[in-house]
Amino acid sequence: MNTTLSTNFLPLATKLIGCPYVHGGKDPNGFDCWGLVWYFYKEMGIYSESPSDYATRETFENKDRTMEAALLAHKLYQIEEPETYCLCVFSRNGLAIHCGIWLGENEGCLHATEFGVVCEKISTIKAIRNLNATYYTNGNN
Repeated sequence: MNTTLSTNFLPLATKLIGCPYVHGGKDPNGFDCWGLVWYFYKEMGIYSESPSDYATRETFENKDRTMEAALLAHKLYQIEEPETYCLCVFSRNGLAIHCGIWLGENEGCLHATEFGVVCEKISTIKAIRNLNATYYTNGNN
């Protein structure tokens, strides 16, 4: 995602763990999943536009449309296996309803849950929340 493998954003991720969950939140005072992804990538120097208002993402269908628009706008393409700092999109019943950032095999996926920002293994996220994972990149990591 417009970074190099030598760039280490783990200190940023570590600072964000424990931030509270807030519907529509997009700063360390509180995040939802999309706000967390936007903030993290903004801090990496990637995304410039703010995520859509939470009201436009309230239903699973609207979250799916928002995610699809973001993937197209940022020219992200699907990859088979996660790469460091790639976007992890989680879906249920074919609708993208959650997202996070892959930090690496040892670190896991940074994402915002109802308990706040956490880092978990993708297998845990999939099992606990009954979600499927898909990974996206722009090929510059």
